Amino acid sequence: MNSILSVRLRRNLIIAPAVLGLALVSACSNSSGGGGGGGPTTLAGDCAKFQPYAGHSGTKVTMFASITSPESDSLEKSWADFSKCTGIQISYEGSNDFESQLPVRVDGGNAPDLAVIPQPGLLAQMVKTGKVVKPSARTEANENQWSPIWKTYGSVNGTFYAAPMSANMKSLVWYSPKAFKQAGYDVPKTWVDLMALSDKMAKAGTNGSKPWCGGISSGTATGWPATDWLEEVVLGGQGGDVYDQWVSHKIKFSDPQIQQSMQTVANWMQNPAWVNGASAA
Repeated sequence: MNSILSVRLRRNLIIAPAVLGLALVSACSNSSGGGGGGGPTTLAGDCAKFQPYAGHSGTKVTMFASITSPESDSLEKSWADFSKCTGIQISYEGSNDFESQLPVRVDGGNAPDLAVIPQPGLLAQMVKTGKVVKPSARTEANENQWSPIWKTYGSVNGTFYAAPMSANMKSLVWYSPKAFKQAGYDVPKTWVDLMALSDKMAKAGTNGSKPWCGGISSGTATGWPATDWLEEVVLGGQGGDVYDQWVSHKIKFSDPQIQQSMQTVANWMQNPAWVNGASAA
């Protein structure tokens, strides 16, 4: 694409590894595979840190998430030492249809032992099924060492269910410093400046070049890039109080403040003069 600006949007993966078997020990008790057999096992050396999980060699744990290769390659490597030391095998599956498939699997009696959930709303939906296992006391004690806000992300109606695994930055705007320097553009510091620069770049474009590229397709999760930008605009333009009321359903999408923010996003993402792939539909 002939674009100088592009958008990198990533969902927050903030709830894990805890929806359907909070800790590996609790998941193990419900998984296929052996229970280890024999007496207690003592782990030594670098494996000693996994002692709470000893005695379950041969147990198989299933994990389901939206993280796919190549990101999932690093994820699977992260528990290699754990599996080697404990003998607990983790079978991981990533899917672009995770959000729609997880409820189906749970309803069908084919739930994974662990699920990495990217939205607190989906966690609340799964809790309503009655199939979510609460975390162990050890997991909750560890959570208390974090900032309290993280615990709220994994809680439903005040009850803690899911420990945070990771958080990704999002709504980042990528640009070419070399191209900016050649064109004499200053890096904008406000939304107004960014929109003004976008208009200037579009008018100066040659051979059909446009300043932005953007898209919202993501399989069954299509649309989340647009919702991320809407959240940013509501928070930045309307303030934290309005944002908190919005996400807690105290004000609706029909509220004038949210409608104004939606129009702000539309004026950018649906502007065919600015965005490669833009659609007025």
